[in-house]
Amino acid sequence: MIADIFCRRVLFRYTSSPRPSLEYIEGYLNKTTELTAKVQSMSTSTVRVVARLIAFPDKVEEAKVFLLDLVKTTQAEAGCLQYDLLQNQTEPTDFTFVEEWESLTALENHLASTHIQAALARVPELIAEGPDIRRYTALS
Repeated sequence: MIADIFCRRVLFRYTSSPRPSLEYIEGYLNKTTELTAKVQSMSTSTVRVVARLIAFPDKVEEAKVFLLDLVKTTQAEAGCLQYDLLQNQTEPTDFTFVEEWESLTALENHLASTHIQAALARVPELIAEGPDIRRYTALS
């Protein structure tokens, strides 16, 4: 699509007078190629994360409130594209975060943030298992 826009501009300028030089057209094509590559790399360079936690059965509601507070703060972080909390319908102790980050650096900044470090300190009192954090790259 981006390439089409640039090509239309070049063709319009080529058919109008004065005609652009070959260097001008080549410059446009190079810009198109660079811009297309940049857009494609942006769409494939995100980091996806799935993090699973199992709450203690007697701490499910407290864990839910605690985890939902993390969602609000994290969604406001730079580089956070998605940060959703899921609760298993058949096993309410089972919570899963589904995340997408602009880059590995954004994810690392999130993990080093003060609210995540404070949350990790509270995990032993609420969480029986986990967090099991897995990083993924989207293939399609």
